[in-house]
Amino acid sequence: MQGEKEVAAQETKENGEFSFARLKAGKYEIRVDVKTLPVAAAQVVLVRPEAKPRREIAVNMSLNGCSTFFLVNPTKFEARAKPK
Repeated sequence: MQGEKEVAAQETKENGEFSFARLKAGKYEIRVDVKTLPVAAAQVVLVRPEAKPRREIAVNMSLNGCSTFFLVNPTKFEARAKPK
């Protein structure tokens, strides 16, 4: 989502993975909707999507609606983000 506009939607693979391609730089909200759980949402900012490094976000969802989003392997991501 970008504001109230859905800019992309993706169903997960059998293992729960999903990805988006061709998103422009900007602020987005990722919403994860599982039929038996409350919707989980997180705000993200894409700074340089054209660089195409693989950024992985893991989502843990719970029955009480207290879901968490976290960056997988943040050390690897931070090393790529630093200018040389």
